[in-house]
Amino acid sequence: MQMIGKIMKSKVLKISSVAEGAMVIKQRISCKSVLLVFDDVDDHEQLEALAGSPTWFCPGSLIIFTGKDKQVLRSHRVEIHDMKFLDEDKSLELFYSFAFEEKKPSKGFKEVSEEVVKYVQGHPLALKVLGHFLDGKTVRQWVSELDRLKLHPNEKIQSVLRLSYDGLNLQLLDNENPVVRATKSRKLRLETKK
Repeated sequence: MQMIGKIMKSKVLKISSVAEGAMVIKQRISCKSVLLVFDDVDDHEQLEALAGSPTWFCPGSLIIFTGKDKQVLRSHRVEIHDMKFLDEDKSLELFYSFAFEEKKPSKGFKEVSEEVVKYVQGHPLALKVLGHFLDGKTVRQWVSELDRLKLHPNEKIQSVLRLSYDGLNLQLLDNENPVVRATKSRKLRLETKK
């Protein structure tokens, strides 16, 4: 209910139920072109309350939902787009932003940074966690930590990735490499017809 107040830029909205909130969204947004992004939508009722139908929105509006359960998203008959992992350049850029204060590698770190990026295969969350983990360490420590990670994955990194993995509906995972499929994020887009 608080989110609806923020969307409507109103502090005095009194909404007592999900149905009432859905009606407010439908009435107030239907005459404006909007861009709405809803992250981690995991329930059909949640999706229905936030965007019951494309007719709720003015032509030109763009509504983006992210979620891990494709079935919830399919039930709303929207266009689904799978998120891609980052390419090597984007991976390095993201990793550098967490591993170095100056957002670029210090002397001697470029080669081992490239190894880190290859190791995590473009997974943004893993790049962030490893960047924080390696920040402030020497090149020798980086090499040692990377070698150790390859043999015995770090518990903190594994626990962060485990949280992401546990949020997935395992029945809906694709039949691919289990490490890769455990790190996939799902993204979809709902566009109104002009």
